[in-house]
Amino acid sequence: MATMKEVAQLAGVSTATVSRALMNPEKVSSATRKRVEDAVLESGYAPNSLARNLRRNESKTIIVIVPDICDPYFSEIIRGIEDTAAEHNYLVLLGDSNQQLKRESTFVNLVFTKQADGMLLLGADVPFDVSKPEQKNLPPLVMACEYAPELDVILISVKSFAALKIRQPSTII
Repeated sequence: MATMKEVAQLAGVSTATVSRALMNPEKVSSATRKRVEDAVLESGYAPNSLARNLRRNESKTIIVIVPDICDPYFSEIIRGIEDTAAEHNYLVLLGDSNQQLKRESTFVNLVFTKQADGMLLLGADVPFDVSKPEQKNLPPLVMACEYAPELDVILISVKSFAALKIRQPSTII
């Protein structure tokens, strides 16, 4: 696997220019961009998305915790979440909690350990116990379908979900 340094040598530019040409192509001339693209093809270079996400402090992944994957009620909701996430280059990790707090906690830990950027809870159970003062430390969290009055979080009801998808898809993520 080729490195960015090898691409830079092949193209006759710096590694910063390679990075710029790949991430912000409008910031380099068309001739330089073409040289970098040719060097990428020749070398077989592929960006390391894990390293890029680590630098950006994001995983481009959200977790959707569903209480029962077999319940058809959730199928259209999950499809809407998937479609909206894909429009914003996010991956959705679907977690079927089977209404078990231990399984829900496992999914929540992926967010706390920065393996996912946020979560949507489709059930009524809140998989952690936090007081109001501690809620400021919660990761990005959206309740959908159910309401937990003890949490100060965004709530998306089934009625507002269709409108939200049309008007503000970035609110979900």
